[in-house]
Amino acid sequence: MGIRYVLAGGLLALLAVRRPRPRGSKQWLQAGIIGLFQSAGVMGCVYFSMRWITSGESAIITFINPMLVIVLGTLFTGAVYSKLQWLGVAVGLLLQERVRRVCRQA
Repeated sequence: MGIRYVLAGGLLALLAVRRPRPRGSKQWLQAGIIGLFQSAGVMGCVYFSMRWITSGESAIITFINPMLVIVLGTLFTGAVYSKLQWLGVAVGLLLQERVRRVCRQA
């Protein structure tokens, strides 16, 4: 997993070189908090969850999060998403259900 993160981080750094950066300490603090929760928080919870559920189930819960953000964002904030984004959510939910069934059978 470490190699994957180093490669992804290096690629992201190359892509981010020409992008605007946060201005001021408040924006840097906000970006740092988001990064902390997205990385350390999620990975820590995944590690902790594997005491009670399988790694496959933990992966499903972790990677369904973007789909949940779209659904809950629509319900609670009134966010509007395109038909293509909703198609992606539907496909993702169908695939995760299929993976969940395969994990249960194994």
